[in-house]
Amino acid sequence: GDCKAKVSTATHITYTKSILQAARKRIKMITGNDDDTMWVGENGWSSPMASDHPKFPFCPDYDSLSTFRTAYESFLTWDMTLDDGLKGPDWAFYFTMRDSFNGGAGESFGLIRTCTDTTCKLSRQGSATSVKSPGTNGTRTGMII
Repeated sequence: GDCKAKVSTATHITYTKSILQAARKRIKMITGNDDDTMWVGENGWSSPMASDHPKFPFCPDYDSLSTFRTAYESFLTWDMTLDDGLKGPDWAFYFTMRDSFNGGAGESFGLIRTCTDTTCKLSRQGSATSVKSPGTNGTRTGMII
């Protein structure tokens, strides 16, 4: 119950959008403009959890590959809009292509584990996964292969 709800809240794009809405409002407070250029970076999920991050024994699914997939799919299907009529970001970047070490701590945000890998962590025996794009009638195949 509680674990599933926390994972769902943390991985849904609504969380990112709420942060960006607050940022957009604060930018307007400084510049007076509704449409200043906004770039978004470092949106991602670690699976497994970063080595220096405490584990959540009450929620073993928190850093599972399935949760990583959910977070990535949520990012991929986001149409880059914000709520309340606010202008969304001009660019959004997923963090990151490969796992890394940050100050000695292993981080597993990458779609691949190392630069020499040829298969995405989310691959399912090489089959592509289609995701429904919000606000469209079609599907698109993203980098979740």
